[in-house]
Order: sequence, then structure tokens, then C-alpha cells
Amino acid sequence: MKEINYMNKTFLKKLAKKTLKITKNTLIGIATISTVGVGGYSAYIHNSLSKIEIDQSKVKKIVETYDDEITFVCLNDSQAININPCFWEPNAVEYIENAFIKQGANVKFINSSSLKFNKTNHIDKILDNNLSYEEIKNLNLLGAKAAFSKISSDFHIPIDCGFIGSVFVDPVKDGDESLYISSTIQNSNNPIILYTCGANDLMRALNNNPLSIKKYDKDGNIADNYLYSVYKANQNSTLDNIINDVENNFKNIYALNPSCQIYALSLYLPNNVSGEDMQPFVKIINEYNKRFKELCDDYNVHYISTSDLAEVYMETANFHINEQGHKILANLLINEIAKNNLSLIENNCQKNSIIQSKGLSGFACSLNDEIDLVPCEDYNELNAEYLYEVQKTIKGEFAEERDLSNKAKELTKKY
Repeated sequence: MKEINYMNKTFLKKLAKKTLKITKNTLIGIATISTVGVGGYSAYIHNSLSKIEIDQSKVKKIVETYDDEITFVCLNDSQAININPCFWEPNAVEYIENAFIKQGANVKFINSSSLKFNKTNHIDKILDNNLSYEEIKNLNLLGAKAAFSKISSDFHIPIDCGFIGSVFVDPVKDGDESLYISSTIQNSNNPIILYTCGANDLMRALNNNPLSIKKYDKDGNIADNYLYSVYKANQNSTLDNIINDVENNFKNIYALNPSCQIYALSLYLPNNVSGEDMQPFVKIINEYNKRFKELCDDYNVHYISTSDLAEVYMETANFHINEQGHKILANLLINEIAKNNLSLIENNCQKNSIIQSKGLSGFACSLNDEIDLVPCEDYNELNAEYLYEVQKTIKGEFAEERDLSNKAKELTKKY
């Protein structure tokens, strides 16, 4: 009996060693193939991007027109400007910044685009509390990690991918702690504001996003979230509220400095929003762009359509433009700025000389205040239990944003 047990143990040891060896070789093989694949893909992307030239003559024209420090402030991210799926390549904002640095320009950049804090109410709160660039970066770091953690949960990925979020955020640098966003806008000469907002407001209002909208659930019944989204898309008040919030953004920006040059990007139709079932969403996005352009005209904001660009450079079944699209978008923005900068417009808004620098403490408090303001909706046509879940979800989002803001405040103290 002992001999049999010994033979079993010997056999199991040999089997275990053989299994480990096969596993090790397999993993090495996968890693090698992956490295070669990524390297090859990276070389392909780099080669294709090198064929797209940033128009340095237009950059030079802008530099000569300002003849002093040029301030760029990027406010939020709707679809295009800050998310490059090829994360080791620059996004549109970084292409623009690099183009001006190449010209030796005296340029100041504040990029507050965020994966989490990306709605109109966040823009108002960032400006109202005059966040430092250090606070903005820490806020966006935690927001990006939370966004990727949510993706892990939504797609049932066994590993929390939150750590990937740090790849999309600029690290804190010396001097960021003394660079305040509202003060910078106020004290700059014709600051250039790159504005991309509205899409995430729309997704929150519809309690859905273009990557997950489905008419039927797994049992073949019309899904509650689809019914809710269609109902909200067909309500005039949905778009009215978002346009009013965008207008408040414009007012707050111009109140800091009436000479701001705002370049505002339209929304585009994601690939997933197609087919007869998606027509309510197509309609509200098109109507948003129409009213958004009218608002831009009213406030002397430079409206930039991204529809044609997205149609060519948006990945299949994706919400964001690809790496080539980012370089094309950077060129598009540079060309628009160069075209308009010889006739800088000052808006007829009263300048607010008083700025309250409450920082992340004020930012977190204002998010907390919004929790109690989330309305309890009651539509006879829709499931009452689902409506309660919608309210609960939105309150939960505000609570998470508040908690992340407080964590960012603690993180800021460590520097």
C-alpha cells in the first residue's frame, strides 16, 4: 500500500512539474507573441500617424498674433478630445500642446478633461471653486481609476482594471499647486478655451449610453432602461435642461474673462446608435447640435462640427475616435484658431473680479448638496420600481464623486 502511495506521489510530482513547464512555456509564448504584436501594431500606428502633419505654419501664425504667453484651457471631455484608444500616442490636446512647444511658444496649458468629472455641472464647480492644477490632476486620476474599475465590473472582468486609469492622466508636476484654473483664465490675454461637453449630460439624463442601449432584454421583453431612455429623449425638457446648463458654462467662463476665445465641439453619432430602434437617440443628438450651434452663435463661441471627422475616424462599435482622428482633430482646432485669431472677439458679459478659491473642499460640498436635489420621477407609462432605481443610481453617482473629491483632497495634501 505504501509503495502504491509512493508511486502516486511520484507520478503526481512529475505531472505537476510537466504541467508547470507547459504552462510556463505557454505564457512565455503568449507574452512573446503579444509583445511582437503590440510592437508591430505600434510601428504601424506610428507610421500612419507620421503621414499626418500638424500645420506648423498655422501654429506660427497664432504665436505671432498673440506675441506673448498663450493660455489654453481644456474643459471636459464629451467624446473625442481626450480619449485616445491607442494610449501610448498623444491625444488631440497633447498634439496641440506639443505643436506650440515645437514653435518655442510661451504657452500655458491646463487640461481638466476627465473620464469621470465630465459634465456641465462639473465645469461650473471647477470654476466656482478655482481648483489648482494639482487638485484637478488628482481629481482626474482617481476619477479615471474609478471609471476603469466600473468597466471591469460592467464587463465582468475578473481583474480590477482601475490601475489603467493612471495611463490617461498627466502626473502632478512642480508648480501645479500654484496654477489656479479660474485665476489663470481671468488674468490671461484672450485665453483659448477648448470646450467639449454635453454627451455625458445626455447619457445621464437618459440613464443610458450608446454602448449599452438595447431594446430587448435576454428574455425578449422590451427593456425598462430602453423605455426610459426613449421616453426621456422625447421630452422637450431633457434637451432644454442640458442646453441651459451649457449656457451657464459659457456665462461662467465669460464672467471670468470676456475676451475668452471658446472653441466648442459638437457631438457626433456613435456607431452603436443606428437602426430603427435607435432613431429617438439620433434625433436628440441632431437636435442638440442644432441648438448648441445656435447657442454658440448667440455667445460668439466658435462652433466646430465633428460629424465628418468621426464618420471617418471612429472605431467600429466605439464611442471615441481613433489615434489618426486625434491628430486630424488637433489640426482642425489649430486651423480654426488660426483662422479666427486675427479678429479676437470680446463678449458683452460683465466681468466678475471676485474669485473664491475653496478648492476641493468646496467642490466636494457642492456635489454633496446635489444629492438631495435629484428629483423623484413619476411617469405612469414607466415601471415605478425602475424609476426609483434611476434616482438611486444618480444619487450614488453624486456620492461617489463627492467621495472621490475628498480622497483627491487628501492626496493633494501629501505633496
